[in-house]
This record gives sequence, structure tokens and C-alpha cells, in this order.
Amino acid sequence: MAAPTVDVVTQPGVRQLQGNEDQLYLTMFSGEVLNVFRDKNLMMQKSRVMNVGPGKDFQFPKIGQADTAYHVKGQSILDGTAYLSDIEHTDTVIPVDKILLSSIFVDNWDDIVKHYETRSEYATQLGAALARKMDKQLFALAANHALSDVGSDFDSAINADKTNSQKIDKLNVNETTTLGMQALEDSMVEAAAGFAARDVPMDDVCFFIRPDQYYALQKYGALLNTDFGNAGNGSQANGAIFKGYGFNIEWTNHLPQGAVVPGTGESSAYATGRGITALAMERGAVGTVMRQGVQTETDYQVERQGTLLVSKIVCGHGVLRPECLATIYDSNVAQA
Repeated sequence: MAAPTVDVVTQPGVRQLQGNEDQLYLTMFSGEVLNVFRDKNLMMQKSRVMNVGPGKDFQFPKIGQADTAYHVKGQSILDGTAYLSDIEHTDTVIPVDKILLSSIFVDNWDDIVKHYETRSEYATQLGAALARKMDKQLFALAANHALSDVGSDFDSAINADKTNSQKIDKLNVNETTTLGMQALEDSMVEAAAGFAARDVPMDDVCFFIRPDQYYALQKYGALLNTDFGNAGNGSQANGAIFKGYGFNIEWTNHLPQGAVVPGTGESSAYATGRGITALAMERGAVGTVMRQGVQTETDYQVERQGTLLVSKIVCGHGVLRPECLATIYDSNVAQA
């Protein structure tokens, strides 16, 4: 005897007897909130950060070099100016910028109906936005100082010849090809030689490049050539390359890729007329005066029935030692 046919099956997932059979079933919550990967912040770790007290700007005295002379028999060192060095003095002033902030307003209704927690992640993202902005400001500041031919802080020739930043204009250096990577490596050599000529210490120097160049350098460059002793300098297998010609090699998305125009209320020091391909820098090149570190405040507003979250920082950035900077670019590349 054949089994009876069931003509009508009750389906609790169907809305009003029509549509998909699982339409009314709930979507299970995973318990995990996916956030956007935060950008790497490099410059605050690779430059000088000084916590300061009250004041609108801060002065850093700078002392020049002494000169030499051969002594003439019987002549007093105190006679005339032939022997005595007049050591030049100047200063660098870094102003404190206005309050930099990142904020968000969360409505009560959204807080009531959503089934996952967002408040702590919002606070984290606000802080990350501040860090990202400061990174871009410091890279633009360094590029602007070298590209605009600011010149030495000192007037006398003995002091000025070793206190300028370096510009390296290199054809094809923007390309992620064998030719481009050779040009990038050549610029690294030129920057290292320039640092040595200006007596820049090589203990803590970095060479910042774009991510596409970082990986192309592994693919095409000679810095991983095992025939010449790689010595743990990274590999294509682990996607890393660490050093080259004394520089720690770092990638960043925050090098200026074109002209940078400061936003409303932002200092003109963070403007630059063109993009750069790479930046070589010693730790003492740029500095940050930190008046107030990152703080996050919350304010429940009854009249708006919601909560205002604000993260803020009070600081300023400036170039301390121009001789510790070298910018690499290709003047033939059209700017974005």
C-alpha cells in the first residue's frame, strides 16, 4: 500500500502563506562586530614627542659650529678675530595648533533597538581618526620643508652647509617595475650618502615608501639577494623587507601623493605643493609638542535625546633638524 500524500504542509517560516519558506526565521547574531582595519601610525613613533606645559608655542635653541685657524708665532689668540670663533645661535619655534577633534552623535532610539554594542568601537575609531590625521600632517610637514627650499636655520657658511634638507629628483622612481625599483634603491643610496655628508647619525633612520613599492622592492630589488647575504633581512615568503643601506624600511599610506591643501583651521605648515615617492628621515628631524594627549568625552543631551562622543588632542608639529630629512620624487610625474 502506497504511503499517503501530504498535500498541505504548515511552514512557519512563510509570511502569509506566500514567499520563501524561511522568510520569518531570525538571522542569528554572531556576537562579533567587524571593524575597519586601522591605518598604521608611524610618525609619532619615529619622531620626537615632547610633553609641554602651558604656552602657545615652544622654543628650541640651536647652537652652530666653531671654526678653526692656524696660530702664528708670538701672536695673541685674543688679538683680532682671526682665532676666536663667533658661534652662531638661533632657534626653532613649534606652535601649538588649535584643538583637533573627531566626534559622533548617537541617538537614543538607535541605542535601544540595536542588538550589538558599538559605543567602545566608536570611541576607538575617533581616536584612530586623530592618529591618522597627525600622521598625514607630519609627512606633509617634512615634505613641504624640503620641497620648498626653506634653507638653513643658520646664516654663516660654516653652519649652513650641513643644516639643509635634501631633495632627490629621480626619473622613474614612481614606477613599480624593475627600472623603478632600481631608481628607488639608487635614491636610498643617495639619501644615505647625503646623511653621512651632513653628519646625520644613522642609528635610528627610516625610509618611508608606499605599500605598492614596498612589495615591488621585494619582487624586483636586490635587497633580498641571497647571493650577497640576506642576513635575515626579510623574504618574499613572509612579505617583509626590513633594512637597506642603514635605513629601516617602512610602508605607509600617508605620504602626500599630490598637492596638500590644509583644511579649515589647519596650519599652512602642513601644506605641500606636490606629492613625493619616499621620505628618508632620522628620528630627530621633526618634533611634536604635546600639550594635551588624546581624551574622549561623552555628553548625554536630554534636549536631543542622544549622546555626543568627542575625542580630542592639543599638540603642534614642526621641523627640528632639516639636515635629517631627504625627500624623493620624480618631477616628471604629473600631480594628482
